[in-house]
Amino acid sequence: MTLLQNLRKQHEQSKDFVGTVVNGTPIVPKGIIHVGGNIGEEAERYAQTGVDTVVWIEAVPESFQQLVKNVSPYHQVCINALILDVDDQPTKFYKNRVGSRINDHSYSSVYPINRSVEAILPYYRVVQTLEEIELTSLTLPTCLEQHGLQKDDYDFLSLNTQGSELRIVQGMGEYLRQMKWVQSEVNPFNSISIYDGENTALDLHSYMEKFGFKQYEIQHSFGGVVLYLNQDLMDSES
Repeated sequence: MTLLQNLRKQHEQSKDFVGTVVNGTPIVPKGIIHVGGNIGEEAERYAQTGVDTVVWIEAVPESFQQLVKNVSPYHQVCINALILDVDDQPTKFYKNRVGSRINDHSYSSVYPINRSVEAILPYYRVVQTLEEIELTSLTLPTCLEQHGLQKDDYDFLSLNTQGSELRIVQGMGEYLRQMKWVQSEVNPFNSISIYDGENTALDLHSYMEKFGFKQYEIQHSFGGVVLYLNQDLMDSES
């Protein structure tokens, strides 16, 4: 298997919890916010699970164009925006491409890739930084309000933004407490920084605990994904 094939395979194996059974109950959200939507690979499965209210937010302009095409059969909302912890801040963004695939910018980030990681994780050699662009950030609540979306319509948040996931939830303020489930990509390598400046899984875990979230499961393979349950919200509903 080539380095590129390995990277693609590992990326595709990242677990998604929508539709799975947690504590004896299937996760079927009333609405999903997917930040770092790339090209909407999960759109069909979201629809098959029975979730009609989905908003995709993607920062990379080229990926956004493909995202719109891919999710159009499911009538899901697409927004081209960079979500972070502050509004209206010009932000350097690293547009990365996987191998020679024109539309594969799934490893793009507000942080540069730590190129020294290639010696330990050689498949990152096929991730190329095409250019640095400047984007203007928004917090998630501001983004939803600007597009006329009702914040109460969503209770599942999915984050896949290559190291800036903590900054996104920090920018949500008290709105974070309205989420019943938060699924986030995390760097599963405790001692290896993939992006310079990225948040660690421990940083994210500590912050989520302050808002009443409990870690349900974490996938420790490449492309780690963690699911948090809003225990405070679930206790109040029981």
